[in-house]
Amino acid sequence: MMVVGQATATLKRELRRQEHLWLGLGVGLYLSRILAERGTMPRPWPMVAGLGLACVALAIASLAWARRFHSNLRPLALCYSYALYPRLHPPLALAAGLIALLGLVIANGRILALRCPVLENSQSAGHFNSTLIFLGGLALYLCTLAPTLLPADAGEFQLVAPLLGVAHPPGYPLYTLLGKLFTFIPLGDLAYRVNLLSAVIGALTLALVSWSIHQLTPSPWPGLAAALALGGATTFWAQATTASIRGLTALFTALILALALAYGRAQAQRYLTALGLAFGLGISHHGSLGFLILPVGAYLIATDRTLVAHPRKLLKPLATAILGLSVLLYLPLRDAMGAPLAPGDLTTLRGFAEHVMAKGFRGDMFAFARPALLSDRLAVLRDILLMQFEGPLLLAMLIGGALLLWRSHRAFLLIGGALLLNGFVALTYRAPQTVEYLMPAYVCLALLLGGALGALLALPVARSAPTALALLMALILYLGTAQALAHYPSFALLHHDRSARTYAEEILQTAPPQALILANWHRATSLRYLQVVEGQRPDVTIRYVHPQGSTPLPELWREEIDRHIQEKPVVVTNFYPQFEASSYRFRPLGEAFLVQKEPTFAPPSGFTPLGVALGNVVGLIGYRLEEETIGAARPLVLLLAWRPLAPLERDCSFFVHLVGSDGVPVAQADTRHTAVRYQPREIIIDRYTLFLRPTVLPGDYTLVAGAYVPLTNGGWERLTTPTGVDHMALTQVEVQSSSLPPITLYPCHQLFSEGVVLVGVDYDTSYPLSPRVYLHWHLGGQVPATQALLLSEGQLLSQVELPANHSPSTYLSTACDIPPEVSSLEMELHRAGDGEFLSALGPWHLAGRGKIALPSLQPGSRYLSLGGEMALVGAHITPGAPVSLRLDFVALQPLTRDYTLSLRLRDVGEQWQAQEDGTPAWGAIPTLKWIRGTRVADVRRISPPADAALDQARLELLVYDAFTLASLPPLDERLLAQGPLTPLGELRETELKGDH
Repeated sequence: MMVVGQATATLKRELRRQEHLWLGLGVGLYLSRILAERGTMPRPWPMVAGLGLACVALAIASLAWARRFHSNLRPLALCYSYALYPRLHPPLALAAGLIALLGLVIANGRILALRCPVLENSQSAGHFNSTLIFLGGLALYLCTLAPTLLPADAGEFQLVAPLLGVAHPPGYPLYTLLGKLFTFIPLGDLAYRVNLLSAVIGALTLALVSWSIHQLTPSPWPGLAAALALGGATTFWAQATTASIRGLTALFTALILALALAYGRAQAQRYLTALGLAFGLGISHHGSLGFLILPVGAYLIATDRTLVAHPRKLLKPLATAILGLSVLLYLPLRDAMGAPLAPGDLTTLRGFAEHVMAKGFRGDMFAFARPALLSDRLAVLRDILLMQFEGPLLLAMLIGGALLLWRSHRAFLLIGGALLLNGFVALTYRAPQTVEYLMPAYVCLALLLGGALGALLALPVARSAPTALALLMALILYLGTAQALAHYPSFALLHHDRSARTYAEEILQTAPPQALILANWHRATSLRYLQVVEGQRPDVTIRYVHPQGSTPLPELWREEIDRHIQEKPVVVTNFYPQFEASSYRFRPLGEAFLVQKEPTFAPPSGFTPLGVALGNVVGLIGYRLEEETIGAARPLVLLLAWRPLAPLERDCSFFVHLVGSDGVPVAQADTRHTAVRYQPREIIIDRYTLFLRPTVLPGDYTLVAGAYVPLTNGGWERLTTPTGVDHMALTQVEVQSSSLPPITLYPCHQLFSEGVVLVGVDYDTSYPLSPRVYLHWHLGGQVPATQALLLSEGQLLSQVELPANHSPSTYLSTACDIPPEVSSLEMELHRAGDGEFLSALGPWHLAGRGKIALPSLQPGSRYLSLGGEMALVGAHITPGAPVSLRLDFVALQPLTRDYTLSLRLRDVGEQWQAQEDGTPAWGAIPTLKWIRGTRVADVRRISPPADAALDQARLELLVYDAFTLASLPPLDERLLAQGPLTPLGELRETELKGDH
């Protein structure tokens, strides 16, 4: 054993002595590979060998020189992870290089600190690090800040802050006062200034998280890692860039925990006094922060037993807590002054208490705190956390919690206790925004991560294995950075989103004089903001139509229309199918509708005239197109005006298609009208939303319109113009290319010569007779037209054309249909002009074999785009009574609308139907909270009616806007017969009964 030990020690000394050689080899190979893999052309062997030798020699010489400074160079060994990796993988190359460099900096942090005197003092270093994090977070949130007005609650806060109004319960007086202060900043409109408050709050929260970690460890890296993880989380970032009170909840959580940790470290009375003020202000903002008293109180007693023996220490904290609570006096004072949105009863004790304690929501507290429901809620919690944090980062947080429990019981009592308490309260609360109610939990998870890293630094192993610890710290920092980079494109898009202002301004500008606008909550707040704050259209009346008990919403809206239509013009933001039974006409007014008592016979203004008769039945009057240039991910919106030329004898349907040069539609929309509804010569205006299929290529397309009528013996017949044409060409539309990579379940990076890159593969079996393969591509500049061939066991299954590209960067998707029995696939590429084979490039861009294997096609695979907004990527059915169904979705872009998922179970003979509608994930994750790549699982249970005659049933899905009821159609031309419904599967009688 002694001989073995001596040999091992000798080997270690020799490795250290020759460290520059073996590290230089890895760094040199890594650098040579990075340089060789630039561009798109294959590299010959001699060039690769020469480049490798030169890079290795340079790296060895550089590291030999660096050893003179007694630096720890061993983190650079991570370069071998990509130097020896057998495939092209740019993300891995970037990760290996950044983690190695970060590890090098962290491992040599003591040397760097000696050159930065401000970091010598622990207290100064903590403040310095927190200041840098605040400035970095503020810069990030300013770059992605919402530019103007927002809908729903955010619009309400933008309304009450400038006017010092009263928001919905519990009132949020502190947020309103702070918002008012920010409205004096001369930047943008007033709505933007209220958004700016959230950016400052978010950045302050990150700084406090860093300062909290500094109470546990003097190293700056754990605090930076915690701030990165929290700052790039989906919901935290969203709340830091929009007018929202959730950011202030997170800020007070971070402040309370930071002050508690500071008192536990120094036991200075000033921290205890400040803690009382923080609690008072926090509870005055939102009563849920009162639950933090339990873990904070337990932690304080555990760290200072004299608080029990000498309760006089608590007098100052109690006094400052009362001082903080005095902010609530704002509510009765402003109510007495007639502030906007004030309910009028806040000057009474009962009214004040009900508003501040939000008693209207008391039935929702702990509504899911039942054993039968908690398992489902825990599954929702898992999805919420994975929506916030990348999987490896979330795993590091959970492991960090266990490590902190082992190393510091008291710190875990505080942070872990706050996490568990907030998680339980938010998870069992029946509200449609659980993702936001968990904001304090996200703060706690970040603190667990930073606290655990600080605990690792205190272990004896930190001195014996500094390289491993430095690489671990670098890995966590990289994961936080990668998460932020993955989420950045969504918030960069939202930074330019002005849809709420556009929607509201279009309605206000075109509404008739003295009109009444009936609006849902989502739109009412932004409409009121424009009217009250900016003074637009003071002549109109805006009324929020709110739910009332069990009365169906369509009935409530119809009653409001009937009540006021005789007195003034009425505009509605919602449209329900039940309205079709009325005699009113609903004319598009922006995205809303003007309700008309009588028909209109005057041609509309602002329309491009057509004047074309179709079959002497109807006439196309004109059209208005919102945009003639659109991106592939955005719908095309068209207004089409027409009139009956004579009394309609049959129902009449209109279609609008966007067609390519081959005449094949790439987007289409239809509207059906009942024959007896309209008078001859009256003008009807329809609004069409055309969703482009995911495989549409950039270029010019033609927009056409026409009409058709049903035949008595079945089928339909298109109406023709006097020249015999069955459609009318309206205009040309340009579809622009996408600069963002598509969302895919099987990402890859397979580069072919000429600059064609396969970036992802997806499979869809929604049409079971012919599974579809989606291939996602990135085309660099100057790429020739290319053919992609799909093969199985040497047999050609399908092929698809890739267009030539001359722009700097273009992403696009193509689709190939294959036989259902195929599972293994290969692909090869050829130049379209001469059929020349395109090589698949491997490491160092060496030309590899021509054919590449694609991921295996799994039974039941799904990738079905729904309106370009989201994709259905999984449908798992468990037959029985009731039928259980798990639907998996992924967001294809950041969503700004609130969509409802409707599950339909119906007899194939149309004899019965059961329906279950709701917000995704039991209401916990509304689509308004989704960004690009968000994965959400929705679990539903549905049973047929008790008296249903069971034989065979069909499961279908409908996704629709919760307010306008406009649906998101499945974007697969083979499913056109389904209309807006997405087929999920069929069940036999035995499966419906559960006898399977």
